[in-house]
Parts: sequence; structure tokens; C-alpha cells
Amino acid sequence: MNKVLKIIGIVIGVCSVLALLGFVGSMRSSALCEKVEIVNHTEYDAQLVKNETVLAAIQAVEKPVKGRPMNLVDTRSIEEGVEALPYVKSATAYKTIDKKIVVELNERKIIARLIDANGISAFLDSDGRILPKLQKVYLRLPVVSGQFKLEKQKLAFGYSCVGTGAIEDIYTYVSLVVASEFWKAQLQQTFVDGEGNFTAIPQVGNHEIEFGSVEGIENKLMKLAAFYEQGMNEARWNKYRTINLKYEDQIVCTKN
Repeated sequence: MNKVLKIIGIVIGVCSVLALLGFVGSMRSSALCEKVEIVNHTEYDAQLVKNETVLAAIQAVEKPVKGRPMNLVDTRSIEEGVEALPYVKSATAYKTIDKKIVVELNERKIIARLIDANGISAFLDSDGRILPKLQKVYLRLPVVSGQFKLEKQKLAFGYSCVGTGAIEDIYTYVSLVVASEFWKAQLQQTFVDGEGNFTAIPQVGNHEIEFGSVEGIENKLMKLAAFYEQGMNEARWNKYRTINLKYEDQIVCTKN
């Protein structure tokens, strides 16, 4: 009999706890959102995506969030709205016990500035996306200009460089340049002609570097590095007018 009473007591206790948890959960889900918190994981001194821009993107998809019942806020919809911003790589939204909606976002990593044949400027990111140039944001980046065209109508939201021809080649080139601190500092300006040939104007020296097409660019950069190490010294930086890497297994230099 005592055993039966003990079992009944345990069952009643468990049911009471479950009922209490259900009541607390119901109260919590119907509680009103008191704050929307933005957490921006940026690599830059100044945020590329301002908090007010994120809040506007949230309101566009979820109406005002602050003051709404927590259980009516769709965090997935918020994530999709924030990720639609061109400079947002990814976003995560979640609810907290203290009645907040927290939105964490990761900004895109910018690797180059592009200036096309019409003078239109854009940024290129590490995933090969072409993004609208930000105003009042200064980033020290390699600049690539030349005879290629940006799709101005697509720039507002950003678009992939895949299938764009010249810009896809630029992405291949710049990705290798920024992977090296030396090349990132040395090759700050590059011009691409209508045939897809790359010519860089280095920071140190009065010469130009003719790479030819992007084909084999990794090997060309390795050859150039070896030439700098073996054939150049402080007195010879200004000896050459051009350093030509177009030809396989050789470097052709033109003297000043």
C-alpha cells in the first residue's frame, strides 16, 4: 500500500512540474518583445552594415518586432530579410529568456575595388560577389580598372562574378594577390585591357608588370617572386621599364 501511495505521489509531482513548466512556457511565449539587439561580427574598424539598416530590413519582413508577442515573431523570416542585404554574408536570429530578439550577422570580406570602362565603381568580396561601393567607408584595397563592364542594374543587391568573363578572371587574380601580404601591398593597381591581359603598377619601383591573361597566374606570381628575390635589389628597383611574364618559363624585361 505504501508503495502504491509513493508511486501516486511521484506521478502527481511530475504532473505538477509539467503543468508549471507549461504555464511558464505559455507566459513566456505570449510575453512582448522588449528589445531587438544587433550583434555585428565585422573585420573592419567601421561597420559596413549599419544597425539602422539591419533594423529597417527586419521591419520590412516582420513589421515592428518590439512590442509584439514573442511567439508571433518569425526568426527565420528575419534571417532571410537580413541576409538579403548585399554586405551580409550570413545572419542568425533567436529569442532570449529576457524577452529580446537577437540578430547576429557576419559581414562579407571585401578584397578589391573595381572600376569599369564607364567609371562605375564596385567592390569584390572573397566569395566572388560584386557589391555596390559604399559611401563614406574607406578600405585600403587593391584597385582593378580597365575594359570590362559592371552590370549597374544588378549592383544594388550584388551579384556573382561567375560567368561574367573578365570579372571572373579578376576574382581569380585578386584572390591570389590578397592571399599574400607582400603582393597585397605591392600590387595595389592593376589594369585589364579588352583582350583580358593584366598589367600591374607596383608600389615599389617604376616598372610595369605584364602578366598577360589570367591563365597560369599562380605560376606567374611565383616566377615574379623568385625574380624579385634573385634579380632585384634596392639599387635595381628602377632599372626596368617592364617585366613581362606572358611567356612560359621565361621573364622578359625592358630596361629604362
